[in-house]
Amino acid sequence: APAQSGTDQVLIQATRSGNVISASAALAADTTATGKDFAGSVSINRVIDTTEALIDSAAITQAGNVGVEAEDEAQIIAVGGAASFTRGSLGVGASIGFNQIAADTEAAITGSLARSELTLDGNLTVDAENDNIISAIGVSGGVATGEDSNAAAFTIGINIISSSPSVFDSGNGAAIVAEIENADVTAGGNVS
Repeated sequence: APAQSGTDQVLIQATRSGNVISASAALAADTTATGKDFAGSVSINRVIDTTEALIDSAAITQAGNVGVEAEDEAQIIAVGGAASFTRGSLGVGASIGFNQIAADTEAAITGSLARSELTLDGNLTVDAENDNIISAIGVSGGVATGEDSNAAAFTIGINIISSSPSVFDSGNGAAIVAEIENADVTAGGNVS
């Protein structure tokens, strides 16, 4: 049966979620009087993704409400550490972690092949969101217990969440975009 005007709802939705969980550790121990111990861990975690919800070169008529929604919820959880224990002359522990999320998220009504046309009685919503999270812990320790011993420890942590093409460009021009382009929209309600 033909649809009645304003009763059909259209929802185009793309959601990306998931966790990258990483753990790295290093341990060195030496009980000799002349021992030199070194322990280190390196962890690199990258999420580079694209999430798109699109109406492209389409005609939608007699619709009630139309929604085009894209959301990226990717997360990185990283734990890294290093420890060195010696009774001798030197104990060094080092931990390095690099975590990056570069997310390209787009919700759009476009007309790449032909101009899109939407006629609706209700509301039109075009929404793009990034809710990315990086949770990272880095720990290092160096312990030397000899009389003329030395100990050192260092931790370096770098965490980047970017949707800007100028920060570690992922090659896809990462951005958060909600747009209507090359389309005719006639709406009886709100357009947001």
